[in-house]
Amino acid sequence: MTKTHSFSTTNDLSEGPSAATRDAIRAVIAAELAPVRSRSLGERALLVGTAALVAVVLVAPSPAVRGLKPAYGGALLVGVLAVVAATASIVTSFAPFGGRRLGARSKVVLAATILAGWLVYVVSIAHGATVAGVVETTAIGCGVRSFIAGLLLGAVAFQVFRHADPWAPRQSGALIGMAAGCVTAAGVGVGCASCDLGHLLVGHALGLPVLALIGALAARRRLEP
Repeated sequence: MTKTHSFSTTNDLSEGPSAATRDAIRAVIAAELAPVRSRSLGERALLVGTAALVAVVLVAPSPAVRGLKPAYGGALLVGVLAVVAATASIVTSFAPFGGRRLGARSKVVLAATILAGWLVYVVSIAHGATVAGVVETTAIGCGVRSFIAGLLLGAVAFQVFRHADPWAPRQSGALIGMAAGCVTAAGVGVGCASCDLGHLLVGHALGLPVLALIGALAARRRLEP
């Protein structure tokens, strides 16, 4: 003798979600579709440039320099020029020109140009002596200050251009890291009395490719939409 089981269907299966659930779904959809104000390219350039200038000002003072001396006017000018060049490079990486954006190869060339230009400058000021009457800072000290400031500046640039590059994010990230490293290295140079080539390469130049590598690794998560 077989036993049959009867299953009863309830009206719960045919009913839709409750009113509270529908309201919650509508609220989530409305929030997703709400227009978000996007910063203009000029606003983003101003934010990055301001952050870069602040970075130079923050890292310029050091134990070697009690206030800025007249002799450091040239180094300060280099810092300001680095801010302008780095800001222009970062913005150019994301700006469309004639309906076209910089390709991955062009961004790599731009980052390499920043590194090459900075190395030429570093080698040109190296003459194996230090400024008389000023305590020399260590290469590690200069490098750490430059690296930490470069990380912070790069983080600001990543936030300003967050999810803005679906085409070549890694190359843009490397360019941001290279430019940020150049700015903070220039800022540290304002307060450094050493003109030793080894010191300059370790404390004032090594951070650029390291920050570029970090930028490239972090880019896909921060710059891709």
